[in-house]
Amino acid sequence: MRCSGRGIDPRAMIYDVTSDPISRADSRIQLLDQVTGQLLARYDELGKSCHELRDHYLVLLLHQRSAARVVSRYLGGVYVDRATVGQLGATRS
Repeated sequence: MRCSGRGIDPRAMIYDVTSDPISRADSRIQLLDQVTGQLLARYDELGKSCHELRDHYLVLLLHQRSAARVVSRYLGGVYVDRATVGQLGATRS
């Protein structure tokens, strides 16, 4: 469920901790945008290396990617039925 193309069913997400994943992803993205906007001001000192700034920015970027993946599964998700033939409740496509 972690790779593109494999984890396409929005009903089967790892680390899903809410009943409204799209709203949670939206609020996470808004918060991360706010923090990202404040990040440069924290590391704006003459002579200071940008390495720490880069590390923190990459962490924020990874969190944004994670939230965007949740939304993308609902927009382009495919519902997969992993039931076996003859299993009660199985669907046919």
